[in-house]
Amino acid sequence: MKNALFKEDTLDIQEDVSVGHLLKEHREALGIPLEIVAHNLRIGIAHLEKLEADHETLVSDVYTLGFLRIYAKFLNLNANALIQKFKKQFAPAPPSCLIFPTPPAEQGIAGTRILLWSVGLFIIIAGISGYQWWKIHQEPISLKEVAPLQETPSVSVAPEPATEQVPALSPISSLTEQGYIPEELSLPTPIEEEVVPPAESSSTFLKAIEKTWIDVRDREGKIIVRRLLYTGQVFELKHPENLVLKVGNAQGIQITSGKKTLAFPGVPGVKSGISLNSSNWN
Repeated sequence: MKNALFKEDTLDIQEDVSVGHLLKEHREALGIPLEIVAHNLRIGIAHLEKLEADHETLVSDVYTLGFLRIYAKFLNLNANALIQKFKKQFAPAPPSCLIFPTPPAEQGIAGTRILLWSVGLFIIIAGISGYQWWKIHQEPISLKEVAPLQETPSVSVAPEPATEQVPALSPISSLTEQGYIPEELSLPTPIEEEVVPPAESSSTFLKAIEKTWIDVRDREGKIIVRRLLYTGQVFELKHPENLVLKVGNAQGIQITSGKKTLAFPGVPGVKSGISLNSSNWN
């Protein structure tokens, strides 16, 4: 059946019938379901339905005209005549001409009135300003006589009574000698710059001879203290039996516990694993 439908002979196109009606009429006359047409032509059935229904969304573009040409040849219709009829049927409507109303002609009477009103207002303002200027310059200026100044009697000012002389304050040393200030409060007690650990103390003292950092941990690796010591600073560690020291500048630290002292002269680098239990020192 497919070969018979694609014969070269064509049929005439009726002028008073729409394109969609022609397509549907010839397809039904041949007894071909629309699904078979869509399957053989590889065209979506939705497009074929729109062509047969003369759908209002159809336009004369390349794709629609191509589908129409294939469908017309399939039904042995005159494809060229059918395409020309489709273009006329779905030709875009000519653009509507918009008619704009003609603006009314300008009236010269209103413009003349505005001009006259402006000139009259200007004359009134100029007249008021001129009258004010004339009034200011024509009025005489009255000068009031100024009474002569009267001499005021001189007033004698009584001398101020003499104030008692306040004796100068005595220095603290003289006040202490005279018994005004107790001897125990006379001078402040000096602050010692260096902390000297007691000989029998159970604590361990870390003294920085040079700038260095210290890292003190217990046997389980828990950090007790980690800080930077400057020259002359002393840090006290109580109960140091299970503590281990790591120092960044070994020669810059001096460790004291009771009467024992531990130092590392000539060791400028990092030193770790230093026991702070003085019983382990040699």
